[in-house]
Amino acid sequence: MKPWQKWALWGLSLVLVFLLGTKWYAQRYVYPALDKHLHDVVAHASDGLYRVSYDKLDVSLMMGKARISKLKLVPDSQVYRQLEKRQKAPDNVYTLYLEVLNIKGIDLTSLFVDDRLHLDLISFERPKVYLAHHSHAYNQQGIDGAINTDLYGKIAHLTKGVHIEKVAFNGIDFSYVDSQRTSIQHINLKNGSLVINDLMIDSTSRDDSSRFYYMKSLVLSLDEYLMPTKDSLYQIRLQDLSFSTSNRRLLLGHLELEPRYGKREFNQRVGFAKDRISLAFDSIAAYGIDLERLFVDQSFFSKKVRLAQARVEVFKDGTFPKGPKKKHIHDFPHQKLQQMKWGLKLDTLEIGDAFVEYLEVNGKNRETGRLVFAATHGTFYNLTNDSSALAQDGTMDVELHTRFMNKGALDLTFQFDLQDPWGAFAYQGTLGTMEADALNPLVKPLAMVGLRRGQIDKMQFEIKANEQAARGKVELRYSDLWANVYRMNDKNGKMKKWGVVSAFANGIAINASNPDDRGRLHVGQVSYTKPIYDSFFKFLWKSLFEGVKPSVGLTPQRQAEIKEIAEGAIGGAKKIGNLFKGNKDNDQKME
Repeated sequence: MKPWQKWALWGLSLVLVFLLGTKWYAQRYVYPALDKHLHDVVAHASDGLYRVSYDKLDVSLMMGKARISKLKLVPDSQVYRQLEKRQKAPDNVYTLYLEVLNIKGIDLTSLFVDDRLHLDLISFERPKVYLAHHSHAYNQQGIDGAINTDLYGKIAHLTKGVHIEKVAFNGIDFSYVDSQRTSIQHINLKNGSLVINDLMIDSTSRDDSSRFYYMKSLVLSLDEYLMPTKDSLYQIRLQDLSFSTSNRRLLLGHLELEPRYGKREFNQRVGFAKDRISLAFDSIAAYGIDLERLFVDQSFFSKKVRLAQARVEVFKDGTFPKGPKKKHIHDFPHQKLQQMKWGLKLDTLEIGDAFVEYLEVNGKNRETGRLVFAATHGTFYNLTNDSSALAQDGTMDVELHTRFMNKGALDLTFQFDLQDPWGAFAYQGTLGTMEADALNPLVKPLAMVGLRRGQIDKMQFEIKANEQAARGKVELRYSDLWANVYRMNDKNGKMKKWGVVSAFANGIAINASNPDDRGRLHVGQVSYTKPIYDSFFKFLWKSLFEGVKPSVGLTPQRQAEIKEIAEGAIGGAKKIGNLFKGNKDNDQKME
């Protein structure tokens, strides 16, 4: 063996002895010390609330990395109760189960020379996080106090600072339970990822305005999220979620509120006629999110939210009985907004290319009426249930542009009083030119009136309403109108044209045009009392229809005349039927 080979062998042997000796020393002295130190740090930082355990700890100081397997962080319920008595218990309590914790890039020089812990990466693999929230009055210190919690003060006795370039949570299963919000009890997220960039905890980072919770940025990604509603009638589905604190932006590829049952089964489970709502949005973007409100108050405040490619369907089955008797229901959209447990404030909500459809089954003829708003776009201003925001501005304004029944251009404005206990609101609109028969999918099944011909030139309306009644006026300009009145066929249970009544209605009761042939413009006054179980959509169209009737000449007097003719026609038909039946019986006797 040549001399250089001997030296190389001796050198390699010394390295192996050193490494083996280091490993032996680490296992004998360092690992136990680290284990004790880890338990002490967790106990001290949490006031003894949490206990940590794991199956295996591997540390390579030479490589600057560490690995912990099967780590558990579990709260001590007895300590929590003691902290509550001392009014020091936190609002959020975590339980963490972790397959693997990897630590890379441990800077030994910084640790031993500068007394600072610097890490390149901490990765949590397949973590399962369970968060239980219970608010305590003594923790309600406001946003600034909660955000500026002195985390560094809890570790200052151990180090001068901690700097971690990247913290990654991969394959997160997250569960959230709020014991105080009965309407939002559970939130479950599956297979998500969370990345925290440039985490700095030292004496100066708390006051660094470029950081949030000591970090430069947080990025959350989620493939899909499913959550049933409290009543189990719906399921909320989120897909392709991306959230970043650096630009305070939330992006969603898809959001859906989907009924868990078909139209018939839905009402069978409820037991009465209840609106079945289906919502789907293919693109959502929220900008200017208030992070402090989101993380501290669990409230969503945003400067602007954009919704695109939306589809809304509201279905009501009138063949089912009405719901339980109530004096007041308070189910208008802006009333539901105030009933939400989550705080919400959107300065502007922009909607683009939405298709809105209202379907109702007539309980008498079992036909389905259809009200459509296609290619809808517009803006909501001051959409909020926040008390401080409402104190400054208690009105939500809405501007909408749509194609009514997918035919006529309709411009709408709403003003919703967000503080009125009766759900007061007002709306105005202008409808452009369209053929009258485009209304048949709505009026024929629900009003049993069909429009054979006619041209709507323009309709304008102004209405003020609340959950009790609607008052206002409708100005409808049209020409060459002809309507058919329908009734039920007793033999087959289907609608059929009522010739006598239709002829009377078109010949005497209904004006063929407005202004009429004498140039007089008939303006319809709206005075409509809302049936307690009518939905918001039904209330809107029924109120408008109440103003349309006098516009076309159907005054209360003429409606009474048509009713009298109809009843006379029915009575006459029965007399004729009885006459023929009597003659037939006589013929049979004579035979």
